[in-house]
Amino acid sequence: MKHYAGLDVSIKETSVCVIDGTGRVVREVKVPTEPEAILAVLSDEDFNIKRIGLEAGPLSQWLYGELAEAGLPMICVETGYSGDGGQAFHLKADSDSGRSRTAFR
Repeated sequence: MKHYAGLDVSIKETSVCVIDGTGRVVREVKVPTEPEAILAVLSDEDFNIKRIGLEAGPLSQWLYGELAEAGLPMICVETGYSGDGGQAFHLKADSDSGRSRTAFR
């Protein structure tokens, strides 16, 4: 089954949310904002991750580079709004933002 992930990054912690192809949350966790910690969650062999959404911000270039170099299918989106085909949705800046990032399937 396909999986999708979203990252809500802050300086100290990153919320990681992984959903399956039906939209069911299969893992939700907070980890230190370090590529190794994020990679440890996203490289779980139980996941077949097709896309990982990361909000543009001060740490996004660093994290994007490190995670993409590790072979993860990263996308970086502008802060505030993103969508497909002109249908935008608001990316919240709270503890559920990791879930919002998973909408990029």
